[in-house]
Amino acid sequence: MIGQYIAAGDNKKNLFAISFKLGGEILLGGVFATYGDIRYTIAKHEGMDAGGIMIVVGAGIRI
Repeated sequence: MIGQYIAAGDNKKNLFAISFKLGGEILLGGVFATYGDIRYTIAKHEGMDAGGIMIVVGAGIRI
């Protein structure tokens, strides 16, 4: 995945980011689903590093 961290609040720098993700989604009958992934993001700029390892877990409604 290629993207960008968008500046917010006191932060004034937008950072280019590359993420490597591995995960899945499970349908829970009908429209409900749960999902999860683990990702490693590279986002470095002038000594600043906003990247790292992230574990994401959630639930939602599939449309």
